[in-house]
Amino acid sequence: MNKSRNNSPEFLVGTSTDPSKSLLKLNPFQLAKATVAVTGGKIANVTKLNNGYVLVDTCNEKQSTALQRAEFLDSIPMKISPHNSMNFSTGVIKTPELDSCSPEEIIGNLFAEGVINSCHIMILRHSQTIYTNTYVLTFNNFHIPDHINICYISVPVEKYIPLSLCCAKCQRFGHDFSKCRLQHPTCAKCNESRETKDCPPDAPVKCAHCSLEHPAYSKRCSKWTRKPS
Repeated sequence: MNKSRNNSPEFLVGTSTDPSKSLLKLNPFQLAKATVAVTGGKIANVTKLNNGYVLVDTCNEKQSTALQRAEFLDSIPMKISPHNSMNFSTGVIKTPELDSCSPEEIIGNLFAEGVINSCHIMILRHSQTIYTNTYVLTFNNFHIPDHINICYISVPVEKYIPLSLCCAKCQRFGHDFSKCRLQHPTCAKCNESRETKDCPPDAPVKCAHCSLEHPAYSKRCSKWTRKPS
């Protein structure tokens, strides 16, 4: 099904504004009939959520706009608005052509391409900050485009997958040091039971993840995984 749209949100969430009535009490036939009455056509999907909301997947800009303007669904007063996270996607581009551009300039000139945020990736090397040719772009769309047109240049877009969270205290994945429950720390440099800041300079380097000769925070470690955003 074609879901062509400009910048209208595809996913909406709605809830009743009357405590005595609930959208969740509508059966599938009632929900389908009510949404068709508002939008003038069949929508992609409606999902009932446990928090009292319904998640609506629209097919096009017209449906999205109609639902956001609607005050009732099957005589139930409601409030419907864009989902706060499902309408956005994050992609990565690599190009040296934007080196002299500020984030505001990139967003302003690529807004027609759906770009609403831009972050220039930096790395720290020998105490110096180095700007790479990599940019993380946020798109006002659930799906990232295959490529983006920067004037006359077509640049491929890859899905952004952030690094897994690693605890600076125990070196395990999945939480940060503020939520670590282990009593004894693990050194990120030598894998001994001590704070990383207390590691002596001559201590043999040993990764806490794979036991090879590099620090636990090294991105060369094969155990560093990436997870979907």
